[in-house]
Amino acid sequence: MEMEEQQASKTTFQNYLLLWIGQNFSYLGSAIVAFIIILQLAGGANSVLSIAAILSFAPSILFGAIAGVFADRLNKKIIIIITDSLQALATLVLIILYYTVIVQIWQIYVILAFRGICQAFHGPVVSALTPLMVPKEKLSRMNGIGYLLSSFIGIVGPVVGVSILLVLDVREALWIDIISYILAMIPLFFVRIPKVNHTEESKKNSFFMDLKEGFSILGTIPGLISLMTLAMIINMLLQPIDVLFPNYILVEFGKSQQILGFVSASFPLGILVGSLITSIKKKWKHKSKWIFVGLNVVYVCYGLMVLPKLLPDVFFNLIYVLLVLMAIFIPIANVLLITSIQMVVPPEKYGRIASLLMVFSSIASPIGMIASGYIADALAPVSGPMGGIGFLYLLSAMIGLFINIFSWIFSDWRKIGSEKDLKK
Repeated sequence: MEMEEQQASKTTFQNYLLLWIGQNFSYLGSAIVAFIIILQLAGGANSVLSIAAILSFAPSILFGAIAGVFADRLNKKIIIIITDSLQALATLVLIILYYTVIVQIWQIYVILAFRGICQAFHGPVVSALTPLMVPKEKLSRMNGIGYLLSSFIGIVGPVVGVSILLVLDVREALWIDIISYILAMIPLFFVRIPKVNHTEESKKNSFFMDLKEGFSILGTIPGLISLMTLAMIINMLLQPIDVLFPNYILVEFGKSQQILGFVSASFPLGILVGSLITSIKKKWKHKSKWIFVGLNVVYVCYGLMVLPKLLPDVFFNLIYVLLVLMAIFIPIANVLLITSIQMVVPPEKYGRIASLLMVFSSIASPIGMIASGYIADALAPVSGPMGGIGFLYLLSAMIGLFINIFSWIFSDWRKIGSEKDLKK
């Protein structure tokens, strides 16, 4: 049942922590199983990974804006229960398929797409709970701790996934997602989520009026639209490393799945360090400069990912260092941006804002996802010792570095995070 208070308090924060712990059990199970599924697809054509990535991600763009309005208007607990349950059901179907038939790639595609749809509705709801249940003075630190834990899960997921497959087959390993779902449901049934007290005017608003209002709020935060455009480009350019990294390690370097698991953990290790910084440091000045410098570091490390391909195999471990350095600045930039927005957007409207941010910053990502595999395959014959994927990493980094510097000079996103410019 939902309680009537709307102002975040000590009680709502305690309920949030209980819910947060349960949800992170679910995230851990999903991270482990997601890596196990990717291993079943890796090693073949690069386009297979591209298609899997876009089917998982596209629903968040197609349904993201709509899901945000649902997150603001409907019972949040019910939405979380339904979406979590449907994702667990999809995993259960995959388990049954592995027990009864030879699983085809298209069946995995369907499961990934269905889970993606559920996540498109689940994400905005969970995001909307943070400013609703966490007092404002704790928002920045809680966001930092959230990144800290999610990065830890990102480290553990691939390592545990690979380790489990050494002792269990795929069918048995997938049950981890079902177990984590049960652990997430237990606290969810006991917590009480605040009921947002909508104004009479907002109650009369139609679904589309709420959606339109979400767009109008974006314009009240100086530099946000420019930054969203930059984020859209960044997310597209970074897709090759998200999508093709398994084949980069397994095929172009010829390493084992165990090595892939440990290398994959390097990126969330960097996020862990960056998240720890954001959870410890209370005040940040010149937020936009941190974002600008951080993105430059990301692109430089991104381009240098090709270096171990050009050096003797003893320099392969350089990849660990580059991935960690890339990842450190990501949570810093995200936490600074998200906290600034949470401070100025009313809780009853944050769900649609969170979903719009996600949609517009990610709308070009499917282009990067689907194109990555085909471009890497096309570059392979002319890439020399860099390999098709390594060459694509270098080109993407060079383009991203140029766009980041150009946008800093000629756009207004430098204003983001300046409290005096944020409109109430």
